[in-house]
Amino acid sequence: NEEKQLNVALSVIEDCHSTVRKLHQQHNVSVGSIHNILTKKLKFHPYKVTLIHELNEDDPDRRIDFCETLMNRINADNNFSRRIVFSDEATFELNGNVNRHNMRYWNSENPNWAIDSRSTQHPQKVNVWAGIINNRIVGPFFIDGNLTAEKYERMLREDIIPAIQAIVGDDFERTWFQHDGAAPHYGHDVRAHLNNVFRTRWIGRRGSIEWPARSPDLTPLDYFLWEYLKNRVYQNKPTSVEELQQRIRQ
Repeated sequence: NEEKQLNVALSVIEDCHSTVRKLHQQHNVSVGSIHNILTKKLKFHPYKVTLIHELNEDDPDRRIDFCETLMNRINADNNFSRRIVFSDEATFELNGNVNRHNMRYWNSENPNWAIDSRSTQHPQKVNVWAGIINNRIVGPFFIDGNLTAEKYERMLREDIIPAIQAIVGDDFERTWFQHDGAAPHYGHDVRAHLNNVFRTRWIGRRGSIEWPARSPDLTPLDYFLWEYLKNRVYQNKPTSVEELQQRIRQ
């Protein structure tokens, strides 16, 4: 009836993040009726949360410079982007990551609601490194505890670079390596090792091509691989860290 519709409307106006199930419990109105009130009566739509990295003032200029540099190299060599190893680290929590499906914003217009991706933390987790080159996966390699420059240099030497060499074979001397500007990637020994192995063929902080900070939309791991893996890993809830690692390997 109109009174219940009004009460539902007032609840959503007071808390635009209310879920349909919460409204159903609050007002003793069926889930279908709640949907009908929100979408047909109020003309509201459920907008999903987007994970973001907050940008600094000079970030857009750095991103443009990077993209222009890459486009110039691709124009000179159509296969340039296919010879880049894009890499990244991610954390898989045993109890799952941010559940976007349950994070809604009801409104008549898209408010572009977003949250800082640094705000989600869970105790039991697996840290993993992976790379992508020309649609092939390098790794994954698991990280024991938090990543440090010392651990990262050892991973490059013992795991990552040998895996890249096994994939690209004789084309290694034309292969580029990319990583972002995270503190472990900036260690003196890390940069020295990259300079020794790849010489000028690496992208990152103080690399021959600077990687623009806070640019997840520019690497296929952030905008594709991690989300794809997490959707597969958490189809059924893993019961242990070991099971979580096994699913990531698959």
